[in-house]
Amino acid sequence: MKAKPFSILLLVCVILTCCNTKELYITSADDLMAEFKQNIDTSTVKYRGKLIKISGVISYIARPKDYKPLANASMIAFGYGGFEESSELTVECYFDTIIVRDIQEGDSITILAEFDKYFESSGLRSIVLRRGRIVLED
Repeated sequence: MKAKPFSILLLVCVILTCCNTKELYITSADDLMAEFKQNIDTSTVKYRGKLIKISGVISYIARPKDYKPLANASMIAFGYGGFEESSELTVECYFDTIIVRDIQEGDSITILAEFDKYFESSGLRSIVLRRGRIVLED
């Protein structure tokens, strides 16, 4: 008789675990930007709430001002050419925790993150990813 509540609890846990699994897309930063340039609305729907494993060359690193002496990053961008090239599309990946790694602009990197939104403001166009984690390649 005691096994029945345990079995129900176990079943509920299995169902919740399965339902929380997110679809994973693997792509390069260049391919993701090309897809959004082709059709913003379709791409936004496709990636909404999905995980993306994205590889590319770092074009910009945002460092928190409080930690400036350290080699930390809170955001990494792919395809960022500065404000003078504001018509270009950029992929911005934000991290929940500050990255303490030896990374520099121009480095190749792979990141696992969740698609958040496509964003346009003052001529800047960005694909925004959240909850980023650096993927260590073998």
